[in-house]
Amino acid sequence: RLADGHVRAYDADSEIRAGHLDATLIPAPAATQPTNDQPLAAVQLQHLLAQTDVHVRSRDGASADAENLDVTMNAGKAADVILKGAPARVQKGQDITVANLITLHPEAGIYDIPGAGSMHLARESENDSPPTDVSWQGTLHADLKKNLIDIDRGVIVKTVSSDQTHNTTTSDHLHITLADKPETRSLKSQISKPGSEASLFAPAGNVDLTQQKEARALSLA
Repeated sequence: RLADGHVRAYDADSEIRAGHLDATLIPAPAATQPTNDQPLAAVQLQHLLAQTDVHVRSRDGASADAENLDVTMNAGKAADVILKGAPARVQKGQDITVANLITLHPEAGIYDIPGAGSMHLARESENDSPPTDVSWQGTLHADLKKNLIDIDRGVIVKTVSSDQTHNTTTSDHLHITLADKPETRSLKSQISKPGSEASLFAPAGNVDLTQQKEARALSLA
């Protein structure tokens, strides 16, 4: 399916707006094929390419702005999500990440930024680290299942302490330790099962870099 000109693709879980959208749909597995109660043939997303002024919003509150969104699916789940822009911007709550290229592997809980970028980490609970702004010139690798973010080369960390003192530190490497946010539902419980009509675009809209995680400790090296 190909569409041009202020395209809007949406379902119960996500919304994608772009100047151009190309979506490849395939028949869903037999378990989700039509029945007497649901006569329409079930389909699922195989690949999606959105270009030009792309805006993505998911039901859990995550959003992204980019020039290109490229999503490759595997068995109804987003195997690779690539955001490109000048720059691309991803936001969840008050946490913001900005870079020219962001590659996500949502099911694995991994994302990479192979170049310069920046992030703002807000303080959302008393266990969080102070509000922090991080920029770098090298690379970022995040493994959310291991609760780790590693950032290399040209790292600048700016924090504001409780007495409103502003601190700036530079380093070649930053290690961020994450933890689950308290009293939050897991991301999986908020997304409909793959293959249902309501969740057709939900995997493509999964741009949440935090996945209910918060920064607990920062270590410079």
